[in-house]
Amino acid sequence: MNSKNTKYLIFAIIIIAVLAAIYFMNKKSPSGNDLESGVNIVADSLSGDTTKNAANQRIETKRVVDTISGWDSKEITDKATGHKLLISTLTSKNDLNLKNDKNEPVFALLTVKNNNNKNEVLLRIQHADFKGNNVSLKFDNKEPFTSSFTKREGSIGVSLEKAEEIISAMKSSSILTISADFNNGGKKDIIFTCSGFTWSK
Repeated sequence: MNSKNTKYLIFAIIIIAVLAAIYFMNKKSPSGNDLESGVNIVADSLSGDTTKNAANQRIETKRVVDTISGWDSKEITDKATGHKLLISTLTSKNDLNLKNDKNEPVFALLTVKNNNNKNEVLLRIQHADFKGNNVSLKFDNKEPFTSSFTKREGSIGVSLEKAEEIISAMKSSSILTISADFNNGGKKDIIFTCSGFTWSK
């Protein structure tokens, strides 16, 4: 992609983020899911500790990136209601080499989220065509265990069951290996360096 196209893409992303934020500013009583849907667009599109545009009138995002562990954490607050959405995301260490039309490298994102006091663990992989409905998780040299998952409608991700067990294990582990089967790549080991993970919920 040339520099001109890159500038247009960045500009388009910012416009979409601002429009989404303004839409949610005008809603009187957003639910937790409404806040999550709109706020994720802003949080993923704009960087910095606090958004400094129209979105800041209603939505505030505090972001902390741990350059050692790689965890990217956001605390997103609807200032009108006080509702908070907590998100921590980690990128896999290895390219999964999944077949895709663009022949792009494929990395996985592991996301821990708390919305309405409910924890959730998501595995998001672009171009992924999951086979079956479960994955195997292994922390360091401990015995692996199986977690089923639910595909999220309109998303590239799946929601893993046993969220509390996964979160608890990550707090005291260095390496997480998730083994999953894909129709477009066979069985793959997805490796995350999860050391440095902290979670208060």
